[in-house]
Amino acid sequence: MFGSVTSRAYLAWCLAELGEFAEAMARGEEALRIAREVDHPASLVIAYRSLGFVSLRRGAIPQAIPPLERAVELCRAAQARNLFDVTAAHLGHPFALSGRLPEGVTLMEEAFADPEATGTTHHPLLLAYLAEASLLAGRRDDAVAVARCALDHAHRQKERGNKAWVLRLLGDIAWHADSPDLE
Repeated sequence: MFGSVTSRAYLAWCLAELGEFAEAMARGEEALRIAREVDHPASLVIAYRSLGFVSLRRGAIPQAIPPLERAVELCRAAQARNLFDVTAAHLGHPFALSGRLPEGVTLMEEAFADPEATGTTHHPLLLAYLAEASLLAGRRDDAVAVARCALDHAHRQKERGNKAWVLRLLGDIAWHADSPDLE
């Protein structure tokens, strides 16, 4: 991957987490422009994924899907399993949130089929996506189990930001329970 693409893509990710969406989108678009110029498949995946992630964080679910779909297509074409897993999980999440639940869950399960590839940074966030999809599918017990696993991973990997996302999800799960477990 080209450093000029990767650095802009990850800067876009960070800015999106901070709520700086316009700046995040600008950096993601720069990453995509450079990746297109060099026509490097892995760099294109990272650039498209960053644009999808920015839209996800902004809450623009329909806008997140096309760049993430393109990134997944590129992963499949290049047989880039190490990029596919994270990218597919990111695509599965907006699928699930937009009513394409079976498609989203299937894609996330495919992403998690190789635990070595997804067992890296942001693994807790990807597990949280799967847990949220399980909750949406009415599988509360599965959602709790996966979310607790995500929380454990976030704690062990010292991923405080992703731990916060998992804790928010656990709160949502408790809120939707018939008799909430407030602890």
